[in-house]
Amino acid sequence: GVYYPGTEVTVRATPLTACDEFVRWSDGSTEAVRTFTLEHDTTLRAEFRRRLFNLRVSTDGHGSATVRR
Repeated sequence: GVYYPGTEVTVRATPLTACDEFVRWSDGSTEAVRTFTLEHDTTLRAEFRRRLFNLRVSTDGHGSATVRR
């Protein structure tokens, strides 16, 4: 957006899916919600990563299981 100098703004990094998680802002901050006062043009980029989940597969008796991505 466009703001006047001295305006206090709050930004929130929100993942698009539950499988993503916030990592950091482009300036290194790891706070997902930030409030600051704008004094000059500012660009922030939020970095996300895909969450990894463990999957344990077992068989009961004879047989096999195949896991495909």
